[in-house]
Amino acid sequence: MNFQSIVGRIRTALIFVALHIITTVLPSQAGPLLTEKLAYSEVTVQNPQDPEFSSFWKDELNDVDWVGPRGVKVYRRWFFNADGRRLLVTMLSAGVACGIRECPVRIQTELGQRVLETMACDQPDLHEISIDRLSFVACGVPHAIPQAGPRDSFETRDVRNYSHNGSILRASFYKSGAVRIEYDELRKGLPPELRGAVLFQGGMDKRGTVVGTAYTFKSGCSPAPYAVQGRLGRKGELTLLGDAPIRDGRTCDVLGFAPGSPNARLTFVDIGWDD
Repeated sequence: MNFQSIVGRIRTALIFVALHIITTVLPSQAGPLLTEKLAYSEVTVQNPQDPEFSSFWKDELNDVDWVGPRGVKVYRRWFFNADGRRLLVTMLSAGVACGIRECPVRIQTELGQRVLETMACDQPDLHEISIDRLSFVACGVPHAIPQAGPRDSFETRDVRNYSHNGSILRASFYKSGAVRIEYDELRKGLPPELRGAVLFQGGMDKRGTVVGTAYTFKSGCSPAPYAVQGRLGRKGELTLLGDAPIRDGRTCDVLGFAPGSPNARLTFVDIGWDD
């Protein structure tokens, strides 16, 4: 074997070693995970019957100090997972339930199925979701979100936040064309049990025409349904029209339906996307 052949083999071996180092070492030296803030909704909870507590944390009742100086707060935010599901992340901030620097965090599906449960830093302003929607990140610490299927394999398309009569509503749009609008943050004066109530459910065609059933609410009564229709505007705005129920002032009875009812025209203003 001549000198040039030996040099050639050494060069090839060095190239192989260098490639091996690049493929095995560099991934562990990758740049920071790209994330975006969750921007939680924050609710101060006064008692165990509050829907924000009973809906997500009622099993933690014995681990909550209701009179302690920390108080009891629930943080929550909806977002889309990488597989297309709409998931809810919620954190409980309360004495006993939280440690010195960490509080319990849960991620669940729309139907309440638990996806992830962990302890995370107690600074909600530093909670984020990775851009690829594969990780929940708290104070820089990533927590992998279990996936139920391949990317975009589920039917949820997007969620919009609507302003309606001083309240914030969450509108869910699905690839099937189904639409659901429910109360998310209530204006002053509305009963707390209205949070999460469905105001409209129906469908939307490819032209943006929305048709379905809206509901009016009266304390102590079942929601009263009525037919409405409208059209989704270019800026996401939505107006639904339909003869609305007229209730008996003393009972839950519906006396009839009228176009002049305050609920005959429902106006929703798009205030941004819910990530």
